[in-house]
This record gives sequence, structure tokens and C-alpha cells, in this order.
Amino acid sequence: MMAVSLQPPCAFAQSTSVSGRVTDQSNAVVPDAEVEISNTDLGVTHVTKTNQEGFYSFATLNPGNYLMNVRKQ
Repeated sequence: MMAVSLQPPCAFAQSTSVSGRVTDQSNAVVPDAEVEISNTDLGVTHVTKTNQEGFYSFATLNPGNYLMNVRKQ
């Protein structure tokens, strides 16, 4: 679990985004992992999966405090 605070890049922006790459302890990419990001202020959760290169992206998130979890079964 990871805590994230997202703020828009500009004072007039109404949304922000987050993206990244999931790797394991040996720095190998983790494809098809479930990435969940939850806005702790609003109680809203978004879920996506990593692609074959381990990348994920969440667009148009409201600014606020978030918790992120990654799972691979």
C-alpha cells in the first residue's frame, strides 16, 4: 500500500492524473497486475490493470489524498 497526495499542476485545473510502472523485487515488470487507487477524501476507487510492459495510468482524478494498492494473483 502507498499513500499519494495529488494536486493539479495549475491552480485552475480541476483534475490530475497518475501513471507508473509496476516491478517486482528483481526489477522485472509485472504485467496484468491490478492497480487500485482510492480517494480517501471522497471514498471513490478506480481500478485498472498493468499492460504487458507493467505500465498503468489513471486519468482525470480529482485532486486529493489517495491510497494505492497493487495485486498480482
